[in-house]
Amino acid sequence: MKINAPGAAADPNGLGSVAADTEGRRFVLRQGRLRPNTDSDGEVEGAKFRTLSGLEPVIVTDAASKVARDWYVVADIDGSDEEIRRQTGEFVHACARARLLSKGLVLPQPAPPTLASDEKGGVFVKPAKDATPEKEIMRLQGEVWLALRRIVEGAGLDLVKLRHEAGYEVDGIILGGPSRILVEIKTSASAADIYEGVGQLVLYSRMLDLSDHRRILLLPGKPSATLVSAVEAEGLMISTYKATKNGKAVDVEFSEAFLSQCGLSPAATPVPADPLVSTLAHGVL
Repeated sequence: MKINAPGAAADPNGLGSVAADTEGRRFVLRQGRLRPNTDSDGEVEGAKFRTLSGLEPVIVTDAASKVARDWYVVADIDGSDEEIRRQTGEFVHACARARLLSKGLVLPQPAPPTLASDEKGGVFVKPAKDATPEKEIMRLQGEVWLALRRIVEGAGLDLVKLRHEAGYEVDGIILGGPSRILVEIKTSASAADIYEGVGQLVLYSRMLDLSDHRRILLLPGKPSATLVSAVEAEGLMISTYKATKNGKAVDVEFSEAFLSQCGLSPAATPVPADPLVSTLAHGVL
């Protein structure tokens, strides 16, 4: 499997290219086509590549070509180094799977997911380094997760985390309500966090066989209407929470819309003046 740099920018004749989305974020793309490595290999392309790899192509504009081409995202190159490595690795593994399946090989079934450890709240100390003094960092995502668990368990439901054999963990699955919910929590509502959260929801639902779960991206604020519409068009939902630091504690308030989506009755918890349901880091109000 090779991902070669294109000889010229936006050249549709190369297998690889670079494109930008409407927000200006850059992505490495590759055509859904695997050339033969040996005489026994056949080409894997078109619908065959899509089916065997399990990947979905993206729509590319301003790349005029007389030949129909399917483009797939390799990695978001404006993301972190860790995310670039992870995304590239997942793409390469998908291509390898397509190659093996095209030869009629039967791949071993993945191990079933296992329960992962609960999130941790509170603070941790970041040691001093060079001229930077020691600093206490709040585990904000952990506080949001723990606050959600208190509300979920108070309604007689369960909040669990699952772990894939490759090490990937979902933030939370709500069980026991009218429908099962897959939740991804972000502590920022930046475009980058939304891209990552949407990708995680899509990938995890496939990798952990959770396609029958409703998928909710939980953010600390509502993004632009354009992003919300795009996310909802893909069958995902965006909901919000508000986290207010109070010393070493955090007051987390979930929107009534989110609680309703999860089958949690806002009436079960006292409602403050604004339309948010509140829970303190150390107990339900």
